Amino acid sequence: MIDSIFTTAAEWISMMVLVILSHRRYSNLWTGVIAVCAFPIMYYSHDIGMMLGIVGGAGWMGSMAFSLIVMYLLMRLMIKASRKKVWFLWGLAFVFAELSGSVITFLGSFFGKESVWTGQSLWINLIRLAIYLLMGAGLYFMEHRIAKEFRHIHVSIWECLISVLIAITVFVIGNLDVIVMILQNGVPSSNAESNVIDYTKVLVNLCGVAMIYSLQNSLLRHHLEKETTLMTALMERQHDQYEFSRESMELINRKYHDLKHQIQVIESENDDAKKGEYLQEIKQGLDHFYAKANTGNAALDTVLTSKQLMCEADGITMITVADGSALSHISVMDMCSLMGNILDNAIESTRKAPEDERLIRLTIAKKQKFAVIRCENYCEKVPVIKDNQLKTTKQDKENHGYGTKSLVYVAEKNGGSASFNAQDHWFTVSIFLPLPSE
Repeated sequence: MIDSIFTTAAEWISMMVLVILSHRRYSNLWTGVIAVCAFPIMYYSHDIGMMLGIVGGAGWMGSMAFSLIVMYLLMRLMIKASRKKVWFLWGLAFVFAELSGSVITFLGSFFGKESVWTGQSLWINLIRLAIYLLMGAGLYFMEHRIAKEFRHIHVSIWECLISVLIAITVFVIGNLDVIVMILQNGVPSSNAESNVIDYTKVLVNLCGVAMIYSLQNSLLRHHLEKETTLMTALMERQHDQYEFSRESMELINRKYHDLKHQIQVIESENDDAKKGEYLQEIKQGLDHFYAKANTGNAALDTVLTSKQLMCEADGITMITVADGSALSHISVMDMCSLMGNILDNAIESTRKAPEDERLIRLTIAKKQKFAVIRCENYCEKVPVIKDNQLKTTKQDKENHGYGTKSLVYVAEKNGGSASFNAQDHWFTVSIFLPLPSE
């Protein structure tokens, strides 16, 4: 009974560490309730063979298979992730639980007191529990560094299968002595007294943990490389748009001045009221194409003017109060990426709102030692924000959502931060960038 309790404890601790570090399906309270109920469920699942009257090797293997399925179902219940990702995490939790158990056996063999672990002494059992908790702390320390990013990583069916196969393979190799006894005698026991077996189990389980952890890091590295590539392409596209807009604005401004002079000549030669009214309409129309923004930052003026024209085309009112000198310390590419993504997202969201609600408010100013960018826009459907990241509403979730990630990337690259807030149909982006010391 004691051994079954500690086997369950090893699996439960490993499982709960990964649950804590993952997106949880329910609140902390309900997750805690499920976790408490999970322990007796996992404990009795190990004895399902005996409870059904199936003894010997068949009962042992059946109970193990059933307990592992129960462990997966409990993780699936508590973790809000795809089935493939939960299976991947299950592989890691199970192999780490096996490693914890093999470490206990190894320590008993090392000190020559293996039989002591099977005793009923309270102190001995507390020491075993402490070792399991220390192993769980080790898993937490190993995973917490990458857990936040891993939440957003897509796990394919192949990566899921590799994790599960590693777990099964490690279990079979680590318990080969027991399996051989089952095949020979039909009884799950081992009378091998060689310490080599205990050392080998630790090594095999350690290799299993290392392989799954390496696979996890490989997935993370691939994800970050892809994310960096997409964000770089996004920044370059924003910069290209800026260059195109700048050239277009220069051409339009020249045309504006030429036409304005032509109109003045026509007005001076013809006093017809009707034609004067017509010419006045032409001048008003030309005003839409004049570079309106005048923030003191030529690059920012170009971006704001091009986005203002987009707003006018969609019937969006854009109110801007901007001090261009607040962004003079960052590169043109970073500024284009930052402002381009902020306003593109705002325009895309506001475009879907009723015509009388299409409003964007943009403020760029210096406050104390920071350049502060604040953009507010009305949105008909309030976006979901989780861990300061927006959940994309587009179907291709794997390749979208990089606009907001690019904002965070550029802000952090320049030593600042980006945050998002959604409330009462208003979405707000706030960027804080430290100003250079004078």
